[in-house]
Amino acid sequence: MSAIPADVVDWVLIELRSGPLAADSLDSRAAFIKSDGSVVDTSGSGTVSFKVSPGDYYLVLYHRNHLAAMSAITQTLDAVSSLYDFSS
Repeated sequence: MSAIPADVVDWVLIELRSGPLAADSLDSRAAFIKSDGSVVDTSGSGTVSFKVSPGDYYLVLYHRNHLAAMSAITQTLDAVSSLYDFSS
């Protein structure tokens, strides 16, 4: 990446866990937050991909100025893009 893409307002680290404990971490990726609230990969255009098999995972979002947020239940991830709303 040579420059931060237009309409990016911040970044987060997204972690996948097989269970609720920190020791259950399987993979993590940096991602950008766009001005519309969507999260995209560090190219600024694609979905965030992980090197894990399709399955059920906890999602953890780490932000530099906030407490981490973890999904309350596992989310099914597969080859199709998945959406998760952390606002509720």
